[in-house]
Amino acid sequence: MLSVEDWARIRRLVADGVPRRQVTRDLGIGRATVDPAVVSDRPAKYARTTGPDIVHTVRGQGAGASAQVSAR
Repeated sequence: MLSVEDWARIRRLVADGVPRRQVTRDLGIGRATVDPAVVSDRPAKYARTTGPDIVHTVRGQGAGASAQVSAR
């Protein structure tokens, strides 16, 4: 994910007339990263997705799973 500083640097370089391909070479990032940064009006916001975590996944297997492990 781009930092706000990198996002601003990309937009400033492109606004100053630097070709997008040159920006990718100078900053060492891909065109697939530069293009969305140029067209967006603000930096991308990180949004954490919610889902099952490992503890609940393991606990959801029930007591039978732990009994099988101890029987080995």
